[in-house]
Amino acid sequence: MQQGDDKCRLAVEMVAYNIKKYVGAYVAALDGIDALCFTGGIGENSALIREIVCSGLDGMGLNIDPTKNNKRSNEPRGIATNSSAARIFVIPTNEEYVIASDTYKIVSELAK
Repeated sequence: MQQGDDKCRLAVEMVAYNIKKYVGAYVAALDGIDALCFTGGIGENSALIREIVCSGLDGMGLNIDPTKNNKRSNEPRGIATNSSAARIFVIPTNEEYVIASDTYKIVSELAK
């Protein structure tokens, strides 16, 4: 996308739009939220997706801090502005550990 690939740009915009649509729907359905958490591969690693998703949602109390958003870290962190009504977090996951742990539990139960 950064090299001018229009199909890639469209794909990024579509992914972000769909996430944003769900965020907006749930904020409305819940009559506001306390926090929005980004996690998993894209949520953890794409500052651009997080930026696009949160852009225009300031009316719902979601204000992202660009400096905090662009900081890379393996630690959980807040990326909302100080004036944001809702907190925004990036929460790293360890999906491989969860899969291995669940598999071990299932196999252990079957072995009994």
